[in-house]
Amino acid sequence: DDQNLQLVDLPPNGDTCYYKNAEAVAPFIIETAPGANYFIKLVDVDTGNTAITVFVQGGQSVNMKVPLGIYEFRYASGGNWYGENDLFGSQTVYMKANDRVSFHRNGQEIVGHTITLIKQIDGNMHTQVINKSKF
Repeated sequence: DDQNLQLVDLPPNGDTCYYKNAEAVAPFIIETAPGANYFIKLVDVDTGNTAITVFVQGGQSVNMKVPLGIYEFRYASGGNWYGENDLFGSQTVYMKANDRVSFHRNGQEIVGHTITLIKQIDGNMHTQVINKSKF
């Protein structure tokens, strides 16, 4: 029940917070379908700390750079936004990608990722629902 929650305006598309003190050099593109908004978290597997959060409005894409590293990709999705504590309220769906994402150097090349958060048959990113406490 979200009656006690304060509805707030959606953050701007691509609204990003960096928590990892390292140069953001690796390309990271996130694409979404209309119908839900996404609050995305990259969690550094070495430290267990959140490295980056980014908000993506449904139907929009974000083209950004992230620090090199290996991350767990987690996201919360939903419609109405209640801020970073309550996210999308009781309707929030919490997901985690089964595979880690690695942003690294390969010789002179910096290897990045494009993630498409659109339900698709034979998609290449398998996800699982996680508990709010694991987000």
